[in-house]
Amino acid sequence: MIRKLLLFQASLVLVLFSCTKESTFPTGNRGDVVNAEKTMELSINQIDANATDFPVDTLTDYGVALYNITYTSEYLGELKNTRGVLIVPLGKDSVDLIGYFHGTHVPLAVTGVNKSTPSLYDGGDDDFLEMRSVAIPMASNGYAVFVPDYFGYNLTKDVEHPFVYYPELFKANIDGLLAAKSQLSTLGYTFSDDLFLTGWSQGGGAALSAHKFIQQSYLGSFNLMATSGLAGPYDFYAFLKDVFNRRTEVISRLNLYSWALYAVNRFSDIQRPTDQLWSYEVFDQSSAFTPPTNVPNNAFNTFFLSKIIDETDTLMINEMIGNTFSNNWTPIGKVFLHHGDNDDVVPYFNSVNTFSQLGNLGGDLKFYTYPGGDHFTPLESFVKLTLKDFNEL
Repeated sequence: MIRKLLLFQASLVLVLFSCTKESTFPTGNRGDVVNAEKTMELSINQIDANATDFPVDTLTDYGVALYNITYTSEYLGELKNTRGVLIVPLGKDSVDLIGYFHGTHVPLAVTGVNKSTPSLYDGGDDDFLEMRSVAIPMASNGYAVFVPDYFGYNLTKDVEHPFVYYPELFKANIDGLLAAKSQLSTLGYTFSDDLFLTGWSQGGGAALSAHKFIQQSYLGSFNLMATSGLAGPYDFYAFLKDVFNRRTEVISRLNLYSWALYAVNRFSDIQRPTDQLWSYEVFDQSSAFTPPTNVPNNAFNTFFLSKIIDETDTLMINEMIGNTFSNNWTPIGKVFLHHGDNDDVVPYFNSVNTFSQLGNLGGDLKFYTYPGGDHFTPLESFVKLTLKDFNEL
């Protein structure tokens, strides 16, 4: 499903989800569970059969139960309810918690987002790759696993998604983890506060950024053990600047990178008029995602491009640097990086730079390189090695 979303081309006609009325559950304080609903139980045999992308039978030790958790978080400064999934192993009383952050789901109806949003998983063996083959097998291995929908999906599909602007994306992620902790207590699980973070692509960046933010502000709530990320855009500034430097080239994923710029502008304090950033009319996230060309020089405002390239647009550059997690901090616990060296979606240098720079600052990092691997092919090894590394801790 992720491959289909990332290959989705701007030439398709985009149809936004029609807005539906948000759940009538009242908002609480940030991190409060306002509703929890058990949606299904899956046996080990069902989990193994549903994971059609690669075999997970060596990982599955428990049946699992899935709960849709509606909880209060913050969106653009206002309290708002959102949703995620808590997956718990059956027959195990004591658990550690994994926060799994999913990859890019374009929040547009035509992309089939209803078949990838975690809280909409129906228990089958079609679509929902990251639920079937990643999050649920991790829970079956003996962990409680929380998977947030993120703002912009299902319950909150009427608002725009923060995409890879991690200071805003983090709010729903940390509040969801706090809600999951509360729900584990309600369900009678013993939880040691040990927390592991992991994710793929956008979710890899969400995991490493959450590691930093939790380390700064939430160590009273969790014992942060480790983060494991596959192909995350950790060096965000170098990532986007590389795109802008290739201003006359045809870049097949330009729609994703345009959306990334939109998220930074929209959810930070910058909020410039869009005609200062793009050469065509951009009025929302869907139009940012549908540039009429894949050549940066033709899609973006050329004056803006020149100021990023010559490094004189200090306001925007500083915001991009603030959204970069490959340098300028020392992680506690462990950090595991996974990346294919032939990744044409999130360049390999994101993990190379992170391993070097955070390691030089005293971080305890391990780097798994997948020779010839693209953005998708390392997934099976990533899942199995991540669980191996987490279990050893």
